[in-house]
Amino acid sequence: APPPPAAARGLAAITRAIVEASGTVVVAANAGVLAIEAFRALTLGPRPVGPTLAYGERPRLPGLHVMATPNEHWIETLTGLGATGVELIVSVITGPPQSVHPLVPVLQVGVAAVGMGAARSDLDLLPLGDPRAWAERLLERVLATAAIGTTPALVELDNTDFQVSRGSLGISL
Repeated sequence: APPPPAAARGLAAITRAIVEASGTVVVAANAGVLAIEAFRALTLGPRPVGPTLAYGERPRLPGLHVMATPNEHWIETLTGLGATGVELIVSVITGPPQSVHPLVPVLQVGVAAVGMGAARSDLDLLPLGDPRAWAERLLERVLATAAIGTTPALVELDNTDFQVSRGSLGISL
């Protein structure tokens, strides 16, 4: 689901900082943040939103990329993002935590202070208070995880999953 606008603005600020430092950010085409005007305006500007990468394709140039997703399956999306070469995935969630990828660190950030219940301890960050401070805390957590200084909560709990997409024509028997 799309995150609240304040969270989207924080993600946009982090995205811009990474891209301005010649880094690469890959957003899945099915990511809720792309539905938020504030995020799109601060990151993509007037360009239309559409995939710049195929599912699992590695970017040839640094910058902000949107990866095509063949479906809405969470684990298949994570696998595709991992295949692009990203070193870390940030997932902003509005509900309970979901399984994470075993090969690429996935930070799960909850944006709802209520309704999380016991699942709050499974999150890597629960932003409370000033949205500007939240973006700074998230960036600190991203940097600490990228430097292998911290391990995502659900990795420690071994709540991981992996699945390669079969695409829109794939079948299960």
